[in-house]
Amino acid sequence: MKQIPIKKLTPYWKESKQLTLKYHRKLGALEKKMRQELRNDKLEFFWCDGEIVGIGTTDRKMKLIQDTQLDSNS
Repeated sequence: MKQIPIKKLTPYWKESKQLTLKYHRKLGALEKKMRQELRNDKLEFFWCDGEIVGIGTTDRKMKLIQDTQLDSNS
C-alpha cells in the first residue's frame, strides 16, 4: 500500500484531537456533577487501558462499582 502524505492526514488528526478534548471536558463536567449531586467529592470514573470500567473514589475507600454492575442496573 502506498504511503499517504502527512499533509493529507493532518486535518483528520487535528479534528480527532479536538473531539477527544471535547469528550474529556464533557466527561469532567459529568464527573463534577456526579460529585456534587451525590455529595462525595472523591467520586470518579475509573479508567483502565484507556476506557472507563467503573465508578470508585480517589482514596480507594469505596469498593469499585464495575461497568458490568452499572450496565445491568440501567
